[in-house]
Amino acid sequence: LCAFKEGYTEGYNRGLKKSHEIIIDSVKYIDLGLPSGTLWSNPIDIAPPGCNYRNYKMCSYNEVCELALPTPEDVEELLHHCMLSFHDNPSKAVYVTAPNGQRIVIETKNYLNRPENPHSHLRMRKGETPAGTNMFWLKSEVKDNEARVGVVDTNDKTLYTSTHFTGFKRPYVLVKK
Repeated sequence: LCAFKEGYTEGYNRGLKKSHEIIIDSVKYIDLGLPSGTLWSNPIDIAPPGCNYRNYKMCSYNEVCELALPTPEDVEELLHHCMLSFHDNPSKAVYVTAPNGQRIVIETKNYLNRPENPHSHLRMRKGETPAGTNMFWLKSEVKDNEARVGVVDTNDKTLYTSTHFTGFKRPYVLVKK
């Protein structure tokens, strides 16, 4: 009887954990248990309609601006309620873990090590991304050809919002409210 009860409890817990993953229109969202109820996706692997770049994970702001991108306020909520942890191996990534144990992973595949000389201006080829950072698009107004981005800085171990030229190719994540 005791073994049966433990097996039932384990099965229930596994089912409960899976219930935090919700698939809507072929996109897997994670319920992080945020007060707003906002669901987050990991970076999207599918090219949106109109994205004409070969690397489907990277699109200009104009190619994704009509999608349900997170807002700067969504990022602030994420930072306020979740824990960030940065992982160097096997790939450079930031894990955003919610109090309910669920997490999203923002990979930083365009990571370059910081040069030995910190005053050197080593930049990424595509989009002038500083070494050790990755950016993803946020829903925002476009001003002077710039839109808001979420910035993952693996050098300083931070996630913050900034602005970036809309024509550069960046990954994107989606939210469902």
